[in-house]
Amino acid sequence: MRCGLPLLCLALAACSRGPSAEEAYATAWKSFRHGHSKEAEQTIDLALKNYRGSQTANIALQLRLLKVESLLARTQAQDALPLLNQLKEPSDPALHVRWIADQAEAAAKLGHADKALEFLDQLDRTAPPESTDDAVFKARLLRGSILARSGHLRPAEDLLRDTATQAAKAGDSFNQAAALGNLSSCKIREDRFDESLEYSLTALNLAQKTQADRLAAMANDNLGIAYGALGDLDRAEQHENRAIQDLGEIGDLRNLADSLGALGFLYLRRHEPAKAVDSFKRSVEIATSINDTGEAGKWSGRVAYALAVNQDWNAAESWNQQAYAKYQQLRQPQRPAFLMLTTAAVSAGLGKSADAEQTYRELISAIKDGDPFVELNARLRFGELLASQNRYPEANAQFEQGIAGIERTVSRLIKDDYRLTYYDLQNEFFKAYVELLVTEKNESQALRVAEYSRARVLAQKLGSQSSRIDQIQPSAFQQYANANKAVLLSYWLAPRRSFVWIVKPSGITMRELPGEAKIRELVDKYAKVIDDQRDPVETASSVGEQLSDMLLGPLRSDLAKQQRVIVVPDGGLHGLNLETLPAGADGHYWIENAEVSVAPSLSLLTEPLYRQAHHGNLTEPSVLLIGAPTQASSDYPELPAAKSEIEGIQRVFANAETYTGSGATPQGFLESDPSRFSLIHFAAHAEANPASPLDSAVILAKNKNGDGYKLYARDIAGKKLSAGLVTLSACRSAGARVYGGEGLVGFTWAFLESGAQTVIAGLWEVGDQSSSRLMSRMYQSLASGTAPSAALREAKLDLLRSGTAYRKPFYWAAYQTYIR
Repeated sequence: MRCGLPLLCLALAACSRGPSAEEAYATAWKSFRHGHSKEAEQTIDLALKNYRGSQTANIALQLRLLKVESLLARTQAQDALPLLNQLKEPSDPALHVRWIADQAEAAAKLGHADKALEFLDQLDRTAPPESTDDAVFKARLLRGSILARSGHLRPAEDLLRDTATQAAKAGDSFNQAAALGNLSSCKIREDRFDESLEYSLTALNLAQKTQADRLAAMANDNLGIAYGALGDLDRAEQHENRAIQDLGEIGDLRNLADSLGALGFLYLRRHEPAKAVDSFKRSVEIATSINDTGEAGKWSGRVAYALAVNQDWNAAESWNQQAYAKYQQLRQPQRPAFLMLTTAAVSAGLGKSADAEQTYRELISAIKDGDPFVELNARLRFGELLASQNRYPEANAQFEQGIAGIERTVSRLIKDDYRLTYYDLQNEFFKAYVELLVTEKNESQALRVAEYSRARVLAQKLGSQSSRIDQIQPSAFQQYANANKAVLLSYWLAPRRSFVWIVKPSGITMRELPGEAKIRELVDKYAKVIDDQRDPVETASSVGEQLSDMLLGPLRSDLAKQQRVIVVPDGGLHGLNLETLPAGADGHYWIENAEVSVAPSLSLLTEPLYRQAHHGNLTEPSVLLIGAPTQASSDYPELPAAKSEIEGIQRVFANAETYTGSGATPQGFLESDPSRFSLIHFAAHAEANPASPLDSAVILAKNKNGDGYKLYARDIAGKKLSAGLVTLSACRSAGARVYGGEGLVGFTWAFLESGAQTVIAGLWEVGDQSSSRLMSRMYQSLASGTAPSAALREAKLDLLRSGTAYRKPFYWAAYQTYIR
């Protein structure tokens, strides 16, 4: 037994021995690539402490280089440089290239771009151009970053795009993600935010697959910035919070400060300046802790701006002075545009108008074609300053140039989704201009600006849009009203006060309404009355009466004896069917007085280009019926009344082409050549998607290959139709989300964009049976030659006067007629 003891001791000694230098390096490298630089440094420090080999051996050099790279990743170039200088120039070719790349990165992060480029040029002479070595990729990425920061965006993007391609060919997902992330940053610098999104989304996917947490965090930060700039604030905040969480966990302080700053901007866009101040202050604290004076100056300036937005003028001035002082400490002191913007705002806030005007003029001159955020805010505030001095023509000029800047940015955007959110973000600029024009008593020009701002994306998709405000002609609105024997109402909701323009053949008048918040409060309360299936007239609902007095009361004389009204809603009014409002002391609804239709804008109604000459004969139409699908998901049960609804329409239009049951598929609709039909009817479930309205869907049967059962609004928007009428007999089919200027976007918007002249769709969920009865009555009227809007009104009145539960607005008012 004694012979077993030495063997046991040897085994214990072997087990207690730490990992080899090679094993430690592999572990540290993995941590480093995942973005966990602190963990990598701890592993390296322990390995070097226990290392017993030659200090010039390759593994020792690799460990030390990785320690340098880890410090650089955490923006600790001051600590990394002494370690790097202690190393002798490696003789191993691969390590030599890596050593040069590290020298270049250290120089760049210390602000010595020229020195960094010298190292990179040396590396290019050393490494073969076709090399896929990690250090070579790193050098290319660094050169691209330096080029971008110096304003040479085109060569930077070419280099980064080529690097991403080479990395992909080499199967190097890490460096491919890094290159795409840098490309995304370049696009942000160019204000091409939608293009930035495409690069960032791919970079995020690659980073997550390779567990590169730091790269994933950077991709999320870029996504937050881009979505925020495009106005999709909810999605932006989700990405930014994810970036902040990940960067905090891995200890990347430099980028954490940037992400907190980006979150601060989102708070500003949400009109929450106090939260923005807190977020920016955290960025200042972090930048100060890592001795980054330039970044501390930048974020101090953002604190000052947020305080100015909150009208805390003295605190804003103090923080702005701190920011200027920090910039003065730099080798190349500058006067950033953001600090000038705050300086001007503070001067105006403290009553120093002359100083404010001088600063605004200098700023606007300096940022020509520059940062859209700074330019728009400068022009808005300067315009308001000029207006406060009754210098209205000069104030108007600032707003006009601001609008031109908005259009320049939109012209760079590729997707409808991003145009929608960007116009939504800038809608408050138009609100401010309309308020100014009304203050000037220039109500006609105010109407021009309001209508110019509406349905911009829809008009563009239909083939044209007014490129200048003066192309909007109110006289054309009067001509349309006269030709169609209608009164046109254009509502405009704004924070301080709202307006409605009444267009009649005899002239245009404007009435003032309360501010948007007050209107929205009553609209929301009234929506609950309707949703609770109450009868507002029968119960003499005070909410209904208040809302009617607010929205229709000022127009009573204008609407007297008017049998046809076309409404352009705004803001929260998109979710309200005005027909449901009490219309008099005798207890009846407005629908009993007039036929009401909804339009996206007056310009779409009156511009001949938008009104196609022929949409088919609705008395002898070519009809497509699709619905009553086979159940494709347990979430969407079959609709028994939908089948009888379609059968009832078939009896009216015997030659209708019909797709029901398993044949009612998205593929079947798209392949039916829907452009052939003048009347298209859907009877099915619908799914609204407020986060991405063009991804709202009509729920049909599964395609033959089983790959899907949803017909998306996006699919419709890409089609070209010539239908005089499209009916969506489905819940919440009218739209999923209201965008400032554009209005309600979803299926109705998509069908109008595709070319349909009239769309009938639902605002809320309603019963299968009542919908079927309503549609049956409406199609009987259509077959007799009644126009769609009048036919829908007749069907609603039939339910209203039925003496059944269907008399309540919940059942008959869900559907509205949308025209263009």
